[in-house]
Amino acid sequence: MEREEQATPKHDLTLPFTRMMTGPMDYTPGIFEIKMSAYDAKKTEQVQTTLAKQLALYVTMYSPLQMAADLPENYEKYADAFQFIKDVAVDWQDSKYLEAEPGDYLTVARKDKNSEKWFIGAITDENP
Repeated sequence: MEREEQATPKHDLTLPFTRMMTGPMDYTPGIFEIKMSAYDAKKTEQVQTTLAKQLALYVTMYSPLQMAADLPENYEKYADAFQFIKDVAVDWQDSKYLEAEPGDYLTVARKDKNSEKWFIGAITDENP
């Protein structure tokens, strides 16, 4: 059986400099349960991410149609983190790229199009 390939942390840090150069893109963050053993005890793999990164992706990846990509029971375990998904803006009036290196790190501040709220998101590759 072939091993399924996963998106790497570097992949998420390439998209803003390639696919998003001309505007928003379809992107679905929000995976809260990253260990595949939660679904099948025989599996040892896990998604190469963290809960903090999944939340940051709602800000760093401009996708004005957002959704939650995990199972409802996984969101119930982290109600405070899920609240962020409900509260974060989906369309932006202004974006400020504070620091960025393609494939390595990205920090973005974005102003909500419909309020005075600002959100900051930062993601990195597999290196701290």
